Amino acid sequence: PGDKATFDPSAVTIGLNTIKYAFTDVNGCKNQELQNVIVNPVTTANFSIQNANYNTLTSTHEICADQGDLTLTGNPDFNLYGPNLFTPSAGLTIIQSGTPGNFTHKVVTDGLASGTYFITYRYTNAFGAATDNVFAVKVFASPIAVISNSLNNCISSAINFIDGSSIPSTPFPTTITNWRWDFKDGSIGNTQNPTYLYSSSGTYNVELRVTTGQGCSRQTNLPIRVGDVPVVDFDWSAICTNDLTNYLDKTNPGSISTIIQYSWDFGDGDVLTGPAGSNVPGGTNGGRTTGTFKDPKHNFVLNGTYTTKLVVNTDDLCTNSKSQSVFILPSGTTVQPGPGTPYLADFNANDFGWISEGLKRLGVGPPAVISPNSWKYGSATGPTISTPTPVWWTGTGISDPKSTYYALEESAVNGPCFDLTLLTRPMIALDYWSDAEKNLDGAVLQYSINGGNTWINVGPPATSPNEGINWYQGQVVQSNPGQQPFDRLGWTDKIAAWKNGRFNLDMIPVAQRAQVRIRVAFSSNGSNDPTPTYDGFAFDNVFVGDKQRNVLVEHFTNSSLTISVLGDKWINDMYQDQITFRGTSDFNDIQYHISYPGADPLNADNLIDPAVRATTFGISQSPASIMDGILNSQFKGAYTDITRVEIDRRALVDPLFDLQLENLATSSNTLISVKLTMTARKAISTPLTVQVVLVENQVGTFKNVMRKQLYGSGGETVTLPFAKGDILVKSQTDVVINVPIVNPSQTKLIGYVQDKNTREIYQSIVIPILAPFKSGQVITSIEDPINTVTPSTLNGITVHPNPASGKVYLNILDNQPAAGFRWKLLDQHGILLKSGEFDNMIDNNRQVDISDFAQGVYIVMVTGPGGSVFYQKLVILR
Repeated sequence: PGDKATFDPSAVTIGLNTIKYAFTDVNGCKNQELQNVIVNPVTTANFSIQNANYNTLTSTHEICADQGDLTLTGNPDFNLYGPNLFTPSAGLTIIQSGTPGNFTHKVVTDGLASGTYFITYRYTNAFGAATDNVFAVKVFASPIAVISNSLNNCISSAINFIDGSSIPSTPFPTTITNWRWDFKDGSIGNTQNPTYLYSSSGTYNVELRVTTGQGCSRQTNLPIRVGDVPVVDFDWSAICTNDLTNYLDKTNPGSISTIIQYSWDFGDGDVLTGPAGSNVPGGTNGGRTTGTFKDPKHNFVLNGTYTTKLVVNTDDLCTNSKSQSVFILPSGTTVQPGPGTPYLADFNANDFGWISEGLKRLGVGPPAVISPNSWKYGSATGPTISTPTPVWWTGTGISDPKSTYYALEESAVNGPCFDLTLLTRPMIALDYWSDAEKNLDGAVLQYSINGGNTWINVGPPATSPNEGINWYQGQVVQSNPGQQPFDRLGWTDKIAAWKNGRFNLDMIPVAQRAQVRIRVAFSSNGSNDPTPTYDGFAFDNVFVGDKQRNVLVEHFTNSSLTISVLGDKWINDMYQDQITFRGTSDFNDIQYHISYPGADPLNADNLIDPAVRATTFGISQSPASIMDGILNSQFKGAYTDITRVEIDRRALVDPLFDLQLENLATSSNTLISVKLTMTARKAISTPLTVQVVLVENQVGTFKNVMRKQLYGSGGETVTLPFAKGDILVKSQTDVVINVPIVNPSQTKLIGYVQDKNTREIYQSIVIPILAPFKSGQVITSIEDPINTVTPSTLNGITVHPNPASGKVYLNILDNQPAAGFRWKLLDQHGILLKSGEFDNMIDNNRQVDISDFAQGVYIVMVTGPGGSVFYQKLVILR
């Protein structure tokens, strides 16, 4: 103190400087000091913030809150020299990451309250000079974007999008000034609360971005599900009033929607409404409605046509409905035809409860399209199909002036509900008249065993076109009557008059015959040949019942011939197959054992009966088979021609007679009495043959062996003319059973009526012989052949043919002398009728003329040297 000192800094500059220090003490003494000083520069530093606006007037950084972590970048670069430091004011967070020389910094804005904050950037330059640079940071509030709509919507209505956005508390006044909607189908909206109609259903992640007047924005997304309007559809089945009609919902709710409610109005005053997935409560509609709300079952009290309406609601607020006509057949009309009480609808007085309908067209829709329906009940008045009496025919179409039916028609006439459980050999027949464009339009007959949910053709597949009678015959109908899944078979083409078609109903499973529906379905294509007229299809006289004809197979066999035994097996297997798979057979079987080409032990029991029957058909060798006494183009007499198809075809033909056969009581089990009652089904005047045959079911390995023809070997001839309904009784009393019976408890009687001229068997019948059983008598006649005394001298002698007519030949082996041999022809009482020697032989054969002998059994006796004797039975036929 008291000293005086001065610095002389006047020359100081950036870089090297000399500072002089002068000092004068209290005594006035002076001194000075020179010192070199290096002066370093300082740096003015700033920074930038990602997405920030820098206000140069106020040197303030302006950012929006809730933008995530924003990158903070120093200027100059934080990592250029150092050490450097960012220091935020209270409430602001800066995150540093990385390593020295590679640090990054981010400002955390999420959840940051709106207000003013400060960031100090201490920057040290290359000279090591550090400066603190302080800048204000204004944080504006970002809006909170909110979409306030429902999540589910129906495509049929425009959606009202509601903005529910807001701005958090802020010291800087502001408002939302901009809205941007992205509907995610390529469309954009800019109003606050837009209305938008989607063109297709789906899930759209709608985006809303709102922006404030300070430029702060935020977005939100909301998945919007836009559901389709449901395509309502339903089927029904079991249309009889004694059934619960089964409704089957087939509604398509769309790819993303779910049905939440069903409402049914059955059209009879009963309604049903409830949630999907729930059962119908007990007692609904007086107990008439059960099942589920989705697939209810409803009982209609009265027959008629009801309009059932189904309304469906989905979880996307979509609703739709559909109404359909449901055809309920008359109450109690489940028809139960029996063996003697078939169903016959002749349509003369009424329509018998048959109901027509247009079917849902396949491949069209949704929604479903119902085909036009040209079926009508009444007299046919077409250019071709014309009938004075009522029938069902396709007669009301108006789409083509040259056609009575519609183009692109898919329709049907529904028959009643049938219970076929009483039938053992069910069949259906109808008269039909086709007048449709060949292979393009036509009709088919179908059945359903599930109430009409699915329909199956009555008839054969395309691979077996010749089954039945006048039944499709393999004809393809391209328009597909009855909406068949394959084949497309049916009646088609133009025919000149009515035909009668017949087919079995064996294809209907026995266990499912209690409720069977049938229908005749028709279809047409889009156009017709413009030249002719077309009346479509008509049908009349529908028959459902048992087959009436019992086919008779007569098989001629010989146990010594292998091929005959194979024929026996073919017939036996055919019969057993029918029993196994159907429980009954369409045919009866008689097997005649004949004596040629070799001896047959069963023939020896009865020579004349099988021989006479073989002669009736001109059969000269075995095996041979005759069915119903006639041959045709499908059946030529070979046992392999006896097939299921041919038997069925014969069984479908109406017989000319109904037969009743009785086994009458007798005084002895070696006697048999029978009565055959014939009732004519139509007038007939041709001569007839009546026969009843005693048959043993099994003899050793052989089956259905003919034992005796009870009305004589050739049967009894009837020449009386018959009118329809005439009855004739033919009896045979106390016929001696002069043949062996191996198993009396396994015998039966087969009766038949045959046309004497054409040989066609018009009907046959079989009944078992019940206790007391019949036994045959012990055979005492000469067995054939028998050699006595010295049989070696007669070895090789044969009598042929046997049976014979006109001539018979006695044969001696080659190189065997004929001297000393004589022949005799005796009756069965041993009376000599003709004799001679073995002279005038040709090729070792001695011819004997028997043209004047009556039909019957005779004995050929040949005697040789040394008293040897040969006996052989000979059957002579006329």
